[in-house]
Amino acid sequence: MDNTERETPQELFKTLNREFKFTLDVCAIFKNAKCKRYFTKKINGLLKKWRGICWCNPPFDHTKGM
Repeated sequence: MDNTERETPQELFKTLNREFKFTLDVCAIFKNAKCKRYFTKKINGLLKKWRGICWCNPPFDHTKGM
């Protein structure tokens, strides 16, 4: 991962996933995908149909704020 890609902490995701049961991670990389189905920058999820219960934790750069 480069310095602009941050992963949601697994424990936070697990807590939220127990309630919502996410089926699609719309903003992932192979190493940090939270769901079996996921979109990467290369796949360009902005051009895809988002079906199911979607999880999104967009990349951010902690050095520049949120």
